[in-house]
Amino acid sequence: MIHSNRIALSLAFACIALITTSLPSISASPIKAGATCAKQGSTKSYKGEKFTCIKSGKKLVWSKGKVEKQAAPASTPAPTPISTSSAIPQPVPSPTPSPSLTITSAVSSSPIALCEIKEDNSFRRTNGSVIGGFPGKATIVDKKGTINVAIIPIDWADLPGERDWENRVTDQISLFNDYWKMVSGDNIKFKWTLQKNWIRLPGISRDYSVPYSEAMPETVKFFEKVVPVVNAQFDFTGIEIVHFIAPKAQEIFPESTQVLNPQGMRNHPLKEVKAMTMVGKFFDLETMGERRTYWSYWAHEQGHIFEYAHLGNPRGSSFPMQGLDLMGIQDGPSRTLSGWWRFLSGWLEPEQILCLPKERVTKVEVLLRPIDRDGVGSKLVVIPLSTSEALVVESRRKTKFDIQNRQNLDGVLVYKYNAKLGHLQDFLTPFAPPSSSEDEDAYTGQVRYLMKVKDFVVESGIEIEFDSQSGSFDKVVLSLSGSTVRPTPKPQPSPTTTDFNRVPEMSGGIERLSESTGRAEYWGRFFNSYRIYVTRKSDPSSTPVFDTGYVNDYRFPVRVILTNLTCSRDLFAVVRFYSGLNGTGKSFAEPGQENQLSSVELRDGKCYGSFNSD
Repeated sequence: MIHSNRIALSLAFACIALITTSLPSISASPIKAGATCAKQGSTKSYKGEKFTCIKSGKKLVWSKGKVEKQAAPASTPAPTPISTSSAIPQPVPSPTPSPSLTITSAVSSSPIALCEIKEDNSFRRTNGSVIGGFPGKATIVDKKGTINVAIIPIDWADLPGERDWENRVTDQISLFNDYWKMVSGDNIKFKWTLQKNWIRLPGISRDYSVPYSEAMPETVKFFEKVVPVVNAQFDFTGIEIVHFIAPKAQEIFPESTQVLNPQGMRNHPLKEVKAMTMVGKFFDLETMGERRTYWSYWAHEQGHIFEYAHLGNPRGSSFPMQGLDLMGIQDGPSRTLSGWWRFLSGWLEPEQILCLPKERVTKVEVLLRPIDRDGVGSKLVVIPLSTSEALVVESRRKTKFDIQNRQNLDGVLVYKYNAKLGHLQDFLTPFAPPSSSEDEDAYTGQVRYLMKVKDFVVESGIEIEFDSQSGSFDKVVLSLSGSTVRPTPKPQPSPTTTDFNRVPEMSGGIERLSESTGRAEYWGRFFNSYRIYVTRKSDPSSTPVFDTGYVNDYRFPVRVILTNLTCSRDLFAVVRFYSGLNGTGKSFAEPGQENQLSSVELRDGKCYGSFNSD
């Protein structure tokens, strides 16, 4: 798809997280790889080897044993009690832990099952093909092990492929592999097969066009035409996922298209292949000055292949988690997978999850290892608030999969999981610290969700403070709200300039709300005016069917309701932002989203699109 981002009794006191040495426990009962086990993710040690209960097909079995290294004896600092008064003591410096040490909290985790919030929404009950919450499900490809992937270039006589096409994908394959190794905890590997030569398709290229991602019936017809020709020249034995590549100069795929499940794959003869994609021109463009990437498109679709729900509507308005999770948008400022997905996938060890029901939160300190960093220690705090909601706390750090110059990506993130919302809805929602209003760009409407040191958020009667940072860990303090008096933030003043004299930085998109209405929503900065109008693709110079005229404003998000639309693929939205007033100065355009109003089809006299359920 295209997207234009843990205790039984209340404590009388809380304890500083301890650094302790963990020696492997030796099970008295023999463990054999391949033997059945009871609970996925559980571990046992036997004769110096550690075995993990994993899913193989439909059964739970013990993995191959891994040799355990015993930590050298280390001194354990005595726990330091924290006062239960409203004043928070100064942080105690923590030594950088050795990799052989296990970082634990003096507060024990409640049973993990208490934090496995059961998903309960209409999509999960009636469809369930992709999920956002527990219970997990068997997926079309296993979430542990090796997945076989093929990249196949296809071209036409009137649109021949370039000789050096592999240069477009070589580094993308490497990034994709590194990404999934990081987010899965090395549970997933990919084996790639590249078809070296272009496979020539019969006919002319425009007969294969797919006007927008997953357009119907064009998507089905495209793969029905392509697969038999390719199948005659390429051996698909053992291949589970196929990524097709078109010539770089192509215009017939403005976005992308894909089929990702057995139902969508029913119209082709390949029995082993579980999913196919076609990357489009959209990924040769930029978002806010950053090149879009094949690897993140493939990774986003891989998430759907793992049957993760889409976070928010891909053709809908912007939403808070959009730039913080790959399943919200594949080209946002942060392209990692939130800890909630890793919890749901069984990629976090039980000791990495601190399950802390709300009634057990008094004043607790936790050392969090960043979600994208290897090593021992807690990576996720889950606080169930009810049978349908939970607060989630994790630490973020800059990685090569984040856009380094967009925002501060180091810090603590607090968000809520809502089981009543599912696929194409905002089932993960982050919370911004009050200090976000003091940021340099806050006057534009920008919101920062990552907490800096001494920041805090309050939600559902719980306060989460990012207390301090030491080495590879962030220390957070969890307490009942109202126990600490906080100063009122001082917002940044509005700008006085009438021309920023630089190209505006914008991101966003357009969606249809109905057959006759739509909505444009854009986020960015360095603009003083904008104009949004709708015309016809076949005659761009014709009188617009909708036009805002020039609007002088510098705040975002910019939200505009479009009217007077028709159910036609000939509609074309023109979106322009200007650094000066009244459409003057330097301008920005987002061509990748200007065709969104054409993402409709007319069947039996009725208009269908993302705005209805069919």
